[in-house]
Formats: sequence, C-alpha cells, structure tokens
Amino acid sequence: MNHVYRTVFNHARGIYQVASE
Repeated sequence: MNHVYRTVFNHARGIYQVASE
C-alpha cells in the first residue's frame, strides 16, 4: 500500500510541476 501511495504522490507532484511551468 505504501508503494501505491508513493506512486500517487509522485504523479501528483509531476502534474504540479507541469502546472507551475
């Protein structure tokens, strides 16, 4: 379950980075 949470967090972070640009 921890792995899934980490993947979701990483994905959200990537989207945030793109939105920031």
